[in-house]
Amino acid sequence: MSGLSSLPGLEAHRIVPEEKKPAFDHEKAARLVSDAVSLLESQYPQGGMEWLRENRRDVIDHLKAAEARLDKAAAGEELAEFTAALKHYTESYKRAFEVYNGRPPVIERQKVLFP
Repeated sequence: MSGLSSLPGLEAHRIVPEEKKPAFDHEKAARLVSDAVSLLESQYPQGGMEWLRENRRDVIDHLKAAEARLDKAAAGEELAEFTAALKHYTESYKRAFEVYNGRPPVIERQKVLFP
């Protein structure tokens, strides 16, 4: 039998077990999302989302798309796509906060001083 293993062409017919992709861990994914949300909450500028909804609809649309991508990646159970989508989601919110923080100052006039 040892002679059969040296025959040419048998190597191509060897049965090789399929590589298993890593299992998608829903609990770990939920923890990662929770950690990301906690980080974003700690950086959230008060009134930021309200201002963005009123003044920068394009930013809000981008945030909604990032959230949809994250939801789709979690449902698809692809670890690499989920990780990329979570990073995109986090970076999108950080950028939205930067947009809010970079807005021009608002000067409110007091009616008593300026009738």
